[in-house]
Amino acid sequence: ILKEIERKSDTVKVDLQRQMLKKRCREEADVKTHLKMLLHMQEELVGMGAPLSNSNFTTTILMSLPKSYKMLLLSITALAKIAKTTLTPELIIGHVFEKYDKRTVETCQTETGRTPQ
Repeated sequence: ILKEIERKSDTVKVDLQRQMLKKRCREEADVKTHLKMLLHMQEELVGMGAPLSNSNFTTTILMSLPKSYKMLLLSITALAKIAKTTLTPELIIGHVFEKYDKRTVETCQTETGRTPQ
């Protein structure tokens, strides 16, 4: 019985990892919600003892973002190289959240006709 449970557990881990790798955020979607979902999935894998490595999780995040974030990601990557630091999920998510918030504010201002004060 224990071996059967372990096999099912391994299958659940692999399925969750596969789902993470397939996730893509559409251009019109809420990027924050998307990234929070990936973080939640990573936490689930941590709880199962099978988290993605920081490197693999970083790659998963990068691959999942809309094309409109390409310039931001290129900038983050270049800055990390210059600073000789490693890209981390936290670093990328922080910058993406900031960019998303800025876009949201700009969109609201455009729609209401208001300019920043």
